[in-house]
Amino acid sequence: TIAARSQRANWERDMEINAAVRAGNPVYVNCEKINTSDQPYYPHLPLIRGHDYSFLWNVAIVFQLQPRANGMMLVALREIHTESSRINPHKDKILETCAAAYGPSASFQDFGDYSANTRTSVGVVIEQMRPEINLITVPTGPGGVRLRCELVQYVIDQGLMAIDKEHCPMLWQALQSGYVQDEDGEPIAEHPWADFADPLGYVITNIFDLQPLANGFKQAVLKESYQRNPVAGVR
Repeated sequence: TIAARSQRANWERDMEINAAVRAGNPVYVNCEKINTSDQPYYPHLPLIRGHDYSFLWNVAIVFQLQPRANGMMLVALREIHTESSRINPHKDKILETCAAAYGPSASFQDFGDYSANTRTSVGVVIEQMRPEINLITVPTGPGGVRLRCELVQYVIDQGLMAIDKEHCPMLWQALQSGYVQDEDGEPIAEHPWADFADPLGYVITNIFDLQPLANGFKQAVLKESYQRNPVAGVR
């Protein structure tokens, strides 16, 4: 369709590496498709946290998969961050904030940076987070950051994402204009914007897949384990 071809053209312009891409273009487009109204929290549904830890801006973002008219929507409920080179104060803030917002008995799935498996400094962070926060670090596979950004873009384009702007202002600003490309079209790892965009990418990479369609396009779909039990998200 014309709309599909236009969407693909926008993707080629804004996401693909080529000399015509100007530095400063946002990594993600069509952010007007993200629902930014006040978002509910459902105590009977499980919670998910995405984490990034740069030792400048340490960030955790709380998400929930919620049933909506067009299927399961990923909702960003709250962001938590510290500006510190020490991880224990950040861990304490996560635990205190989440206990106050969601109750002391709330449980979470926690997804973090796969580089923890290869970077000693980040691996130490994971050990310091345990046992209260047990980070799952699943690799993105071939394509790395580019694949992660592509998957996030499809989730945005399909209207499968919502952000509570009141409680996630930095994430919203990162997606709109803060998280940008360099002159080669690659995402710039600039603080604090990448620190807020990356946890979203880690969560989406772990709960969504890209599914090829017969017409040559793709769509974001929940991973099979979440399709079997979308409420519990059994892995």
